[in-house]
Amino acid sequence: MFVKVQNFTIKNNKIIMEKRIVVTEPMLVGICKRGFIQIDADNQVTFTSKEISQLCQGKILDKEVVGWSENTNFKFALQDIGFDMINEILKRSPLFGELVGSFLDNK
Repeated sequence: MFVKVQNFTIKNNKIIMEKRIVVTEPMLVGICKRGFIQIDADNQVTFTSKEISQLCQGKILDKEVVGWSENTNFKFALQDIGFDMINEILKRSPLFGELVGSFLDNK
């Protein structure tokens, strides 16, 4: 699944590319299985346990990916799929299974 929406910001006379991505239920399942999301044909963004926990808490995750010609800032937000569904996805995750239920205590 490729990201289509791009936003540009100008800071200090420099164009900063920013992509905002809403992580849907199928996207979260894929991230929890593989540990990354494919942004386009050349780029992928990997996730750590801490970052997945932040998403599950309902926070906006800011990531910067260094590219060949430019850096891209990503803002990820998890779609409201409910805590029960998040727990079920995490239970089946080979990478982030240890996070089951832990994000509820961190609010």
